[in-house]
Amino acid sequence: MNYLDNKTVIVTGASSGIGAATAKALAAQGANVVAASRDKEGLVVLISDLQGCGHKAVSCVTDVTRAEETQAMAKFASDTYGSVDILVNNAGLMLFSSWVDLAIRDWHAMVDVNIKGYLNSIAAVLPFMIEQKSGQILNMDSVAGHQVGPAAGVYSATKFFVQAMTESMRKELGVQHGIRASTISPGVINTGWADKVTNPEGRKAAKALNEIAIAPEDISRAVIYALNQPASQRNRQRPDHLANPSGLVTGQAILIIHKTRVTHQAASPHEQEHQSRSHQRLHRSYRDRQPVR
Repeated sequence: MNYLDNKTVIVTGASSGIGAATAKALAAQGANVVAASRDKEGLVVLISDLQGCGHKAVSCVTDVTRAEETQAMAKFASDTYGSVDILVNNAGLMLFSSWVDLAIRDWHAMVDVNIKGYLNSIAAVLPFMIEQKSGQILNMDSVAGHQVGPAAGVYSATKFFVQAMTESMRKELGVQHGIRASTISPGVINTGWADKVTNPEGRKAAKALNEIAIAPEDISRAVIYALNQPASQRNRQRPDHLANPSGLVTGQAILIIHKTRVTHQAASPHEQEHQSRSHQRLHRSYRDRQPVR
């Protein structure tokens, strides 16, 4: 029997992409999956698939930007399965824009989902985990939380926030309350988004990014790995383990690169201009089509 067997796991943004792949991977491990998303239709398809395979899974239509809905989500998980053991904070929104665009509505939307949404979900599950004296919170981050790309300033800022927030959680919740906090930082993921770009120039830029994309299932395998790591790692520390001097692992920090290596070499002015134009083409053709996971 593995660690995840019969654990109650809430996955936000579960209706598609990384969230759906993660929900399926967790269910295959024997977890009790609570799939949360604003997309009711997407959840119906997911749960039908999981239950059809004999897995334990239920859905909870949830807007993570609304604290009362995340509170209801956590209570629903506890009432249904008797505990709240793991939160996979995955709901996210990415919109491209340059600062000169003054895309204030987009900025606020990303802050609402990527920051407030994460905080709302954490606040909802923490009381259950503190009472249990155990739990895991896995915050889906991004390579954008490590390196800022063109036209992605606000999105990157929200992901840098996730890094800082999770580090603080490890320090405050790990040893005292037995709650582990982890991050996974994916690169470009192939979730079918490139096919939705209609502008010819934007489609070309999207195709270039899609060529280095990896599958959502690659990320779901990393989620399973992180959650399955034993809490005690004395004398067998790994670079992706974050432990205190007692040897208790308080979380994982995993960076997953897409199909090309990450480089910190500064781009030439010409390259920077070309990258910015590519992102702007994507922004103009796709900004109103990007779903919230």
